[in-house]
Parts: sequence; C-alpha cells; structure tokens
Amino acid sequence: MSAGDNPFDPPAAPAASSERAADGATFTVELTSADYERFSRYVATTLKPKGPNIGVTIAGSCGGIALFLVFGMPEPRWRALVALLLVVIGVGVGLILTLQRRARAHFAGMDGGVLTAPWRFRVERDGLHVDGPHFAKRYGWPVFSAIVDRPDAWYLLFDPVAGFILPKRSIVEPAVRGLLETARAAGAPIPELAKR
Repeated sequence: MSAGDNPFDPPAAPAASSERAADGATFTVELTSADYERFSRYVATTLKPKGPNIGVTIAGSCGGIALFLVFGMPEPRWRALVALLLVVIGVGVGLILTLQRRARAHFAGMDGGVLTAPWRFRVERDGLHVDGPHFAKRYGWPVFSAIVDRPDAWYLLFDPVAGFILPKRSIVEPAVRGLLETARAAGAPIPELAKR
C-alpha cells in the first residue's frame, strides 16, 4: 500500500494557481477542513479575545432576573421561575439550531474535506481583494489588526477571532512577502508582519 492509498490520510488539496502582475499578485486557494482546524487551534491557543465572556454575561443577567422575579413577586414564586427558565431554554435551543444551520450551510460545499468552490485572493498595494464562494469584497490594509506569518499559512486577522487563511502551499510566498514589504516601505498603512 503506497502512502497515498491510506484511507485515513487527509485529502490532498489540489494545486492552486498563482499569477503575478506588476501591481499585485492573485492566488487561487482551495481551503480544506484541516486549514480551518489549524486556524481554530491558533486562535484558541495564541489569541485571547478581549472583553467580557458573553456566556457569563447572559447567565448572570438571567440569574439576576430570576432572583428578582422569585423574591420580588408575590406567591406563587415558582411559577415565575419556571416561566423564565422555559424562555431561557427556548432561546438557547433556538440559538443552537440557528448556529448549526449556518455551519451546515457554510460547509455545504465540502467534498472530501476540500471546499469545491475555490477562493481567489488578490494582494495589492492598497489592500486585499477577496472573491469567495458566496461574496466578493475588497479590504484595505488598515482593516487588518495583524498579518501573522506561520510555517504553514499566512493569517490575516481582523480581530482575535476572525480573518482569512492563505495556505502557503497555494501561494508563491516570496511574491506575497515582497509585495507587502514594498507596500510598507512606500508608506502604505499596513500593519507589521508578525511572526509567532
């Protein structure tokens, strides 16, 4: 059995194409589920989101309302508490079902671990142009809070938990770094390239 015949190996991503122009570089990227897993691990282990935990905030608010209803209302208090708990459970179940539906829709294009619709990224002096399976948009460099150079990919982050993945297997890395360094040297408002 050769190395590529193992059914437990992750699917190999198709080779991506890249083009180089004087004013930018365009890369077609086919993201795999492994890319998303690596990005999620990076976010979970390296970056700590700032601000209050939304789950703790919601639980504290519901607890405060429940205490107010139980001790601030006449008998029978348990009815108010049960009604509140039913509302919280209903909202929680609805939120979970909505998130699952969105996740299924997002990964509906997965075929053997590879997104069937490729992403096209164009890196230019003024920013990043993204043409994805469901949208096309241009992002100026000031939008990104960090550009992280990892051994396997570039992570272009908006905030600690959101951004784009550019796997290095899919791009001509010297072209990207050269373009970003040129933009920074020319005074373009691009954040520092971070190595972590």
